Amino acid sequence: MAFNFDMRFLNVPPKKITRESLIDFINDTSATKRLCFAMREQSMPLKEGYGKDVLKWFNLPFRDTIGPILEEMLGIHVCSRKDGIGCYYPCKKVEEVHALQQFVDKYRSVVFLRDKLDLSIALSMRELEVESGARTYLGQLEYLVKYEDDVDRTGEKEELVKAFESILSDFPFFKYADYICAVPSSKNFMRDIAARLNRFPDISSAVCWADKQHVAKNTEDGMTKFEMLEHSGFAIDSAVDLKNKSVLLIDDLYRSGITMQYIAMKLKEAGASRVFGIAIIKGLRNK
Repeated sequence: MAFNFDMRFLNVPPKKITRESLIDFINDTSATKRLCFAMREQSMPLKEGYGKDVLKWFNLPFRDTIGPILEEMLGIHVCSRKDGIGCYYPCKKVEEVHALQQFVDKYRSVVFLRDKLDLSIALSMRELEVESGARTYLGQLEYLVKYEDDVDRTGEKEELVKAFESILSDFPFFKYADYICAVPSSKNFMRDIAARLNRFPDISSAVCWADKQHVAKNTEDGMTKFEMLEHSGFAIDSAVDLKNKSVLLIDDLYRSGITMQYIAMKLKEAGASRVFGIAIIKGLRNK
């Protein structure tokens, strides 16, 4: 796959997605695939320094997504470990420690994801712990809009739009996408949210809607989620020229991410150079 040297995305080399590579990634449960500083086990990425001139070590379970964002926003390049597990940055200046701590504090709720998309995040976890099962603020909003829509949920939708706009204002790359695409669903509220995002005001030229028939719940026994998607009649709007274009793919809930990654594969097959993903919430599972 030829690299597209779009100046907006120089720190984000495009990933190649094939059916085989996607299935291999889905089946690989050996490494962490989500990072959220609000999670108890991931809340303290800055560790006490050791070694010459190191004040703090900034440790992460992977470089995907958060690495390019940190490099673009803070000029900090996190390095992959030699053993291939996680990445790190040795803070040798007080200013670096402060900048990273401020980043952690400000984006504590954001979920950085490791998957086959070029960059992928969720605005929040759905819940933070198994024991209580209590939904986060955005988790509750998503639930109300999606499942309790028997009353007017305009206010809740506006809150979700504000959450998307806030991240698009702060984070690089995502806001420069050429098209926005809502993951197809039997519910239309994600299309509504996409249409309200101020960065994509011209719906006729800035929104690429993918079209997928609703997947019936009573599928053939033993059929995997990937096989369900392959039999769901998913298609890309052929009227939209995606060649060398970037696409922002949005969804409400990211569980395993199979659906979003499958659609990203199809978008790239249609010519898209990069596919970025933002979900409202991430399910609690770590893989």
